[in-house]
Order: sequence, then C-alpha cells, then structure tokens
Amino acid sequence: MYKIEIKELGENKVSLCETIKYLQYNELYNLVKPYLNIEHLSFSIRNDCPDGREWGFIYAGDTIVGEIKITKLFK
Repeated sequence: MYKIEIKELGENKVSLCETIKYLQYNELYNLVKPYLNIEHLSFSIRNDCPDGREWGFIYAGDTIVGEIKITKLFK
C-alpha cells in the first residue's frame, strides 16, 4: 500500500491524499486525470522513493502541472 499526496495540481491547484494498492503508472494516472484536461502525463520522483521525504513532479510535456509525494505504508 502506498500513500499518494498531490498538491498544486492543474489550474485549480487541487490537493489530494489517497491510498493505492500498487505503485503503477495507471494507478497514478487515474488519480490525477479527473483534475486535468491532459492526455499524456509523466511522473518524476527520485529513485530512493517511496520514502515520503521529498516531492516529485507531475508533467504534461515539459510543463510541471503538479507535485507528488509517495510513501510506502507497509509490505
């Protein structure tokens, strides 16, 4: 299980916190897609994540559209 924190997402600067079972692109995409009118998104986090210490970014092309932090809850 992973806790996903998102802030400053899209034009409305939405923030949310959700728990997902698997850390997969589709899970992350489905979490943020309702708040964006963008089809192609990418997520950038450090390799030592998901320790929950640092924020990464959500991109639409070269533009940052939000920030993301991932914390592993348990194995």
